[in-house]
Amino acid sequence: MRRTDTFRQQHTTILDVVTEFRGLLDPEKVVDNIPDIMGVMIGFSGKLKAHLAKEDNELYPDLLALGDPKLSELATAFQAEMGGLSAAFDSYMETWRSIEAIEDNPDGFVRASEEILDALTDRINRENRELYALADRL
Repeated sequence: MRRTDTFRQQHTTILDVVTEFRGLLDPEKVVDNIPDIMGVMIGFSGKLKAHLAKEDNELYPDLLALGDPKLSELATAFQAEMGGLSAAFDSYMETWRSIEAIEDNPDGFVRASEEILDALTDRINRENRELYALADRL
């Protein structure tokens, strides 16, 4: 078993929710989809926050403790980057936390959702490809 298997599985679960979420972002139907959207957003936020906490409390300390300079540098960079992305996600959730916010600006909601989902998807893919791949080789 690779040291990152649990985290990779969480990434798969998160990406499945991203796919479900994207399926609800048809600009012409977003207002009709608000109940489903709100449910997906809440579940997505919970999964993402649980994953990030597990990474911060378990994975990153373990990777840094391995003492490999390249891995330590990469892990530190990824952890710092995630802080900014996490703050952007929190801001997104705060902005779009109400039915009224989405109803008042469905196009803005769709744009903001696509941006945050793209950023998170890119991050997950890079983490799998770069950080996790290196961690699993050590």
